Amino acid sequence: MSNSSCSVSSINDLLLHANQNHLNITTTVGSCPGICSLAWGNGNPDLSGIGANISYIFQAVLTVICGPLLCLVYELRDRWNFDERTEKHIALLHNAFLDISAQFSIPVAIAAVIRLHQNAPFYELAFLRSLTTMQFLSLLSTFVTVGLFDEPHRRHRQRIFIIVLYGSLEFGFYMGVVGFLVTNKSSWVLIREFSEACKAYSQIFPWIKYIPSPKKINLPHITAKEYFNPFSKKGWKFSLIIFGFVIAGILGLILATLIVVFLFPFLYYALRGKEGARWLVIPMSLAFTIGMLEQLVRMEKTRATMKGITGADFQDNQWGFGQVIAVFLWMPLCIQFAYYILREFSLSPSIYSLLLTLS
Repeated sequence: MSNSSCSVSSINDLLLHANQNHLNITTTVGSCPGICSLAWGNGNPDLSGIGANISYIFQAVLTVICGPLLCLVYELRDRWNFDERTEKHIALLHNAFLDISAQFSIPVAIAAVIRLHQNAPFYELAFLRSLTTMQFLSLLSTFVTVGLFDEPHRRHRQRIFIIVLYGSLEFGFYMGVVGFLVTNKSSWVLIREFSEACKAYSQIFPWIKYIPSPKKINLPHITAKEYFNPFSKKGWKFSLIIFGFVIAGILGLILATLIVVFLFPFLYYALRGKEGARWLVIPMSLAFTIGMLEQLVRMEKTRATMKGITGADFQDNQWGFGQVIAVFLWMPLCIQFAYYILREFSLSPSIYSLLLTLS
């Protein structure tokens, strides 16, 4: 085996070298076992460090609280006799979490796109895929519930524009991450062979997909005479193919119309708090929250697997200035939660009514 095969600096260089020189991946790994650790890396404290990881867990927990749970409490405010001040505090907490979550998730998605274009190793690909999906679902879980809160400023067009801007930016950069993880057929085959050769790391096989091109449909060659001949098999076959294309086009147009006519107005009415859309909001938020928790579990499993493999070389458990800042990102909101709860316990009889009802 040539030294050039063992001196590659990234997994992309290895795949490119293997493609150009028709190398056998299994043989290459056997001759250069260090390539496996190079391909999966030792962690990246900037995005998957211990402080950042704790911050992601905080975000997920607060999403559960400020998403479906807080909305359910708010919808039952009349039954539990909440006063106007309590309702205002609940709305302010939801509003604050949405802003912090969006302003945290969007930079993470931007950093993920940048990192993926820097030949990130497989561990980071797997971790960033779960991370960006988790944060995107977290934002959606809170985004769809905005219209439930009856604060006047929440129904203002400027506020709706800001929320839509949050969602658009997060969706755009998340699609950038997903798009990067789609590869061509030759690279996909090499990556599968590589993962099989590096058995110790196979549990965190990255979310890279090969999407084959749609099959080419060859229309039969037919003359005008054959087409208009009612007894010609070629003419009938050609007519049925054209008829199928027309029906598919009509169905696609109907689907697009339904999306434009019903889905977009529904989202708008949900943000505006219209009664017709309110009953679907909490189940939607709960569904997004469940998906977010599933991605969080997947992310933590990936991190735990990598930690077990790399041992003392695992870089993501090293504390630094950025890790401390990441943890303290949610402290102001947690303090605000504590302040409002303590204030309600000391001043509002509605909390006692709620506790008596639950008991």
